[in-house]
Amino acid sequence: MGIHYLHILLTVSLFGLFAVPASAVQQQTVMQGAYGLVADSLVTGTNGDIVGITVALESSASDTVKGSLRIVVPMGVQVLGNRMRELELAAAGKRYVPIKLQLGADAVAGEYPVIIQWTDVSGQVLAHMQTTLRIQPKRSVWLQALTANELMRQVGDSLSIRVLIRNAGNTQERVRLVISMPNQQGGRRFAAKDLELGAAGDTTLVFGYVIDRDLIRLERFTVNVVGMYSNDEIFGNTTISVQNASANRRYEDPLHTSVPVWSYQRNYATFIARNPFSDYPSWQLNGQGSYQLAQGHLDFSTFAYQWGAWRNTPILNNTWLNVEQDNKGITVGNITENLETFVNGRGVKVYFSDSLKSEHIEAGFVDRTFDLLGSDYRPAFGNGFTAYLRTRLGEGIPERKRYVGTAIYERLPFENSESILYMNSFDVLRQGLQNKVRLVADFGPALTRPLYDAKDGDYQPAMAAGVQLQANLAQWMINSTNYYSTGYYPGIRRGALQLNQRVTHPVRRANTWVGYSLYQYAPKYFENQPFYQNDFLTSRTELGISFPLTDFLSLSVVPLYEYEEGRYYFGNGNQTQPDMSLRTYRLNSTLNWRSRNHQQYAYLQMEGGRMQSSLTAGGEWQLRANLSYNYAWFNFNANLQRGNFSLIEAANNWYFGRAGAYRTGASASARREFMAKRLQTEAGISYYSDSFSGQNWMGNARVQYAVTPKTAFFFLGQLYRYHTPYYAGFSNTNIQLGIHQTLPAGRGTLVEKRGSIELFVYRDVNNNGIFDEGDIAAVNTMVMINQAVFITDNDGKATYRRVPYGPQQISVPVQQGWYAPSATVELGSKWLRATVGLQQAGSVRGSIRYQFDNRLSFEVDAVLAGFTVVAKSTTGYTARAVTDNQGNYVLFLPTGSYEVSIVENRMPQHVYVETPIQHIAVEANAINTGPTFVLKVEEKQVEIKRFSSP
Repeated sequence: MGIHYLHILLTVSLFGLFAVPASAVQQQTVMQGAYGLVADSLVTGTNGDIVGITVALESSASDTVKGSLRIVVPMGVQVLGNRMRELELAAAGKRYVPIKLQLGADAVAGEYPVIIQWTDVSGQVLAHMQTTLRIQPKRSVWLQALTANELMRQVGDSLSIRVLIRNAGNTQERVRLVISMPNQQGGRRFAAKDLELGAAGDTTLVFGYVIDRDLIRLERFTVNVVGMYSNDEIFGNTTISVQNASANRRYEDPLHTSVPVWSYQRNYATFIARNPFSDYPSWQLNGQGSYQLAQGHLDFSTFAYQWGAWRNTPILNNTWLNVEQDNKGITVGNITENLETFVNGRGVKVYFSDSLKSEHIEAGFVDRTFDLLGSDYRPAFGNGFTAYLRTRLGEGIPERKRYVGTAIYERLPFENSESILYMNSFDVLRQGLQNKVRLVADFGPALTRPLYDAKDGDYQPAMAAGVQLQANLAQWMINSTNYYSTGYYPGIRRGALQLNQRVTHPVRRANTWVGYSLYQYAPKYFENQPFYQNDFLTSRTELGISFPLTDFLSLSVVPLYEYEEGRYYFGNGNQTQPDMSLRTYRLNSTLNWRSRNHQQYAYLQMEGGRMQSSLTAGGEWQLRANLSYNYAWFNFNANLQRGNFSLIEAANNWYFGRAGAYRTGASASARREFMAKRLQTEAGISYYSDSFSGQNWMGNARVQYAVTPKTAFFFLGQLYRYHTPYYAGFSNTNIQLGIHQTLPAGRGTLVEKRGSIELFVYRDVNNNGIFDEGDIAAVNTMVMINQAVFITDNDGKATYRRVPYGPQQISVPVQQGWYAPSATVELGSKWLRATVGLQQAGSVRGSIRYQFDNRLSFEVDAVLAGFTVVAKSTTGYTARAVTDNQGNYVLFLPTGSYEVSIVENRMPQHVYVETPIQHIAVEANAINTGPTFVLKVEEKQVEIKRFSSP
């Protein structure tokens, strides 16, 4: 098809921002009688900066003047040196005096006066002036979990999550904390808290939960806390690990301990019967699972569908079995891969994958029959097949460049083609730079020919090439995607030209961008493809800006120009369709809103403009609007369109003789949960009307009830009502009955032997190594079996059931002055019973403190809390403690000699430890004095200006 190429000239003028120096902007001179004072009228800086003011004094008096210079500064600002500077100025002389101001961490953003007075020895003001100090806004809020680990022991226990949030900036901030933890549906439940923090302020938030039966089934889980500014920008996140410490529980595979136990796990099976009491029943079975074997693991998936009588043969797709061992695996069944060609059929795939070396090699052979049982096989000429080899190297390794190579051989009888291609995709720059610049190149040579009636000259060489650039340079974000392939290239993007350019730049609180895209599709085939005569070209140029109107309302405005041209086939057998084109000038605006409590969200998008088409005389107006509203369990959507918004719409209306295109639709849905979320209900209704398909109504309702934590029944009813130019008043109903069953979790191996461990923990008061008179059971004491934490019951016992045979490490951390050395026991029978005697230990109390000069050292946030102190004995025993708000720490250690150190890799910037490693000896039943660690702050290079009078 001949396509008339439109030459598009895109000229974009990108604007520059001019920065104002932080020192002198302009100078102001004040003359009072015989004395004059000159100083910078405006200086700027932010917290932690040292800013300078240059003051020039001038006297026309005939005598020498003695006096001083007095500087008055706002709160949070300190004058380096003496605020009352004594000075002497000769008769009719001049003198320059430098002033240095340090902006402290508690200085609030804004503009403040700095008063400079020149007084004589009697205190009389000779000259004075006012300089404006502008403290630039600094946004810096962070959060930290006060306790990184929490324990749960039994149903009904209270779980408290404490988070410290601190505003280290200089403006008042309204922030929101969102906390999430697992729920019994396999997802997560959320809670939120809004608060306001003044500059340099901090507070502690406490989220409380009650441990229920669903949570106590988990071996461990994580609680996530995310902090957001009022504009939803995330400023920090933290996680808290919650460990099950109940005294009697069963073993859980550490690889699966974070998976919720209820309902939608990875291992499940779902059966659905559709319209079981009608003349056209059908059923569907789908499921998946993953299980550990003695060596390696097994994964499976199945999707079976049968329509009509029970004797009919079902259709199987997405049904496969995968076995993996020692980084090698094989998959048989349905194979689906998104490669340079879309692979979907039945076959086999083998692979080798080493994640540590980032090496992955995969080969597959796929028959292009999507039904595993072959119901869609074409015996006349076959379905064809695909064979491929794919290699991935270096992914995720910062110092390396990623490479992906794919070789494909394909025979497609339906398209009468046989082809081979080899696509290479590789990083031009190493991955460690991708946060700033990422440059990826693609190149794929190919060769194709007709599968039938081929001649020597029918071979068609083909190729595809592309380059992608992503860059973030000085707040300029550049995205460029470019791709080209020849008409006979046998990949998915056959005969395509794609150019997509976008430059984004933030300006204050707004975000601006300019974009251009062009996509041309002109594939070529050996076999005539009458139903695919849809060559087209489309391009789009846009300018955009988005900005917040308030903390809860934002607006984006995008003027754009679009051009389309193409040829479409509508089934009339005419192979000489006319060339069609369309030009559009539109303005797109989107309004986004959310409520203060984040419970309600809404957006309104409106788009309007003028369209000109080669199929119609003159121009036409376009209007399109979309509205969406969401509140917790309720959702509403509506849309309206008048006029053609694409060439295919205009061509369709032209062919069928419709005067104008329109679309109107609305839908509403609701979802509620009852009975502790075991009963789930949802319902919806929608209406849709357009110039293409007429009027359509649809209503649906779904009810699901979990009879057990692993079994749920559900019912779905749907009602459709169609009124089209072809089917007037057509109705249809769909009833579904189903059951969802969670399959056993793939914990551990399927063939390993298991036993139970029972520990009795006691306090060995007389230190003789046996439980006898005078000793007492260690109640409510923490003990660890491998990595699992237990808290002993009222009898001092802890029981661990169904543990795989093998060595088990038992340890008891120091608690209330008692401890036990680590020991390893061998589990090789159904029951292993052991006693653990606790010995007494001594406490070590120490501290940390800062040492720095306010005038010379870097500005730091001298917080004493949160530093980790580690004590390691000569026998290898290690204990840790974290400092409190006063910088104090407490360690409980067995008797012996210890090396005590502070973790240096967590030091704040410009802070170092004077003596990071110290030694102590610990005595039992005594309070031992621990080391004091001195934290020193590096001194900064202070620029000193020297001035001399002429």
